[in-house]
Amino acid sequence: MCNILITGPSLNESVNISGISSLTKVIIANNSVEHRYFHFQIGRKDAERKGLRWFIRQLLLVPRFIVFIIKNRIDFLHLNTDLTPASIYRDFLLVLTNSLLLRKKSLLHIHGGYLLMSPPPRRSLLFFAINYMLENQSVRVVLSELERNEIKSSYNIDCSVMANAVAASHLSAIKDFSGKLTFFFMGRAVKSKGIFSIANCLNEMSSYFDKFDFQVYGGGPDLQEFLHRLSKIKGLNYKYNGIVKGQQKEQVFVDSHIFLLPSLFGEGLPIAMLESMNAGCVPLVSDDASIGTVVKEGHNGFLIPRGSESDLKKSLFEVFKDRNRLLKLSRNAKETIATSYRLEDYISNLNKLYKIS
Repeated sequence: MCNILITGPSLNESVNISGISSLTKVIIANNSVEHRYFHFQIGRKDAERKGLRWFIRQLLLVPRFIVFIIKNRIDFLHLNTDLTPASIYRDFLLVLTNSLLLRKKSLLHIHGGYLLMSPPPRRSLLFFAINYMLENQSVRVVLSELERNEIKSSYNIDCSVMANAVAASHLSAIKDFSGKLTFFFMGRAVKSKGIFSIANCLNEMSSYFDKFDFQVYGGGPDLQEFLHRLSKIKGLNYKYNGIVKGQQKEQVFVDSHIFLLPSLFGEGLPIAMLESMNAGCVPLVSDDASIGTVVKEGHNGFLIPRGSESDLKKSLFEVFKDRNRLLKLSRNAKETIATSYRLEDYISNLNKLYKIS
């Protein structure tokens, strides 16, 4: 059995909402036959401030990393990262330490980040750090062919493609779109997810307030401002439901209809979006990074240009025009996940990548 170090933020959803954390938990839970995983926590918790304690922990990152590997007799490194400056500089130190000192085989798993599709200038420190991280890996993994082509074009380095996946849905009931609809946001409440665009557009839908409600799930640094803006929309039926998981989360997907994620930048391939589609929810999302490789406008959801509030508003109104169309989109969304984003295939492909490294 191989001992694998896997990096990621806290796996406790009560203190951290993160797509990387969600996927890390899925991998650990579903791939324990051949491998023994050891989670090496990196990154801040949602409510954590950059105080003295945080600063000291950053200074001790590399020593902690070395001790953790030695103590747990680690054979292989699974390094999760996103291409944002803070993550790049932090994870560069881990890659540098491994390549110069530890020399363990490693897999670099890239999960979005706004510098993925908009690379930094070639002579910048960020470009050097990303290039070094990519070069000094046994295997590099991105979420779609779109991302693979971007990395190849920018750094002349090839990557393997492994899209995120979710467990097969046991929900067989067909959704009812004939009555009042439930729109919902689920995930990390930050500006980059388009949450303020949602508030702005809902504010202009007063004539439809009797036809839908809006539910919010999750947490994050911009949550209170988001809820404040929603509270200012007179007549809007909305509710904040906290963080959900397990069966409670599954019930949310059963009870909901339209998943909203009009991201502005920095997406990878959101787990919450895949989970919602898996249950027959219709995604209304922006065409950011790999999202457009899953959601096809008019086939299995609504795909809008990134950052366009006018298109978001147009699609929100479009939802109410043809309920039969929503049923078709729902069926196709569920079918998309069942055929192309199966967890069993994901785990199998991951183990193949471990072996070829």
